[in-house]
Amino acid sequence: MRIFRYLFDFYIQSSFHVGLAVLALLHCSVLQLQINVQFPVSLAVFCGTVLGYNFLKYAELVYLGKANSTWHWAIGFCTALAALCFVIALFQLTASQQLVFLSSGLFVVGYPLLRRFGWFKLFFVSAAVTHITVFIPLVLEMQVDNTLINILIQRFFLLSSLLIPFEIWDSQFDGAHMQTLPQRLGIQKTKYLGYSLLIPVIALMGRQADYQLATLVVVALAALSIYFTSLQRSNYYTSFWVESVPIVWWLVLYFC
Repeated sequence: MRIFRYLFDFYIQSSFHVGLAVLALLHCSVLQLQINVQFPVSLAVFCGTVLGYNFLKYAELVYLGKANSTWHWAIGFCTALAALCFVIALFQLTASQQLVFLSSGLFVVGYPLLRRFGWFKLFFVSAAVTHITVFIPLVLEMQVDNTLINILIQRFFLLSSLLIPFEIWDSQFDGAHMQTLPQRLGIQKTKYLGYSLLIPVIALMGRQADYQLATLVVVALAALSIYFTSLQRSNYYTSFWVESVPIVWWLVLYFC
């Protein structure tokens, strides 16, 4: 039983789960926009997410010489493998497609600089994931659809809402100088903000001919994720259950 717990922890800490969640969001866009993406695009999104998240999580430990455990070496190996696969996938794309992908790296570089603005980082991360999962597949397919703006707005507000549980959980570790949303507003008012961020998602449903049921499901899951968030919850609540919401959304979109 211990080995399964170890493997599960490694799956979470190596950012494989968040990579799968972002990949699911990409394919939500594929279904909503009714476009096709090549396998190298999916591979680049998944591996690029793992690479970016692990860089943000562990680069400082490596710099300080504290990443010397077997656990860290294993994560480092998986990160290097993800980087290799990302480069291989990238070389299978056109020059313009490569440029679009590499531009998303600016979000990774910019995050440590903007993280000091605690109230802003939630919306920055939402914009980054929206860029990767909506704008990139659209540009790669070279198609423009009337539903694009609706999907962009919905995705941004939905992701901002889903990040509220992470903001609340992280508030107990964030320095007071960061002035994150829970530190500024308090936990309950931050939850209210999370609920209000779902209003534009619901309001834009009327412009969708399809996938309204899937949108209602993901809105309900986001609202429940916020409602049940507390500082007493296990870290698994955010790092696994909340991050699983995009995967559930993709499955509902796919089968409905």
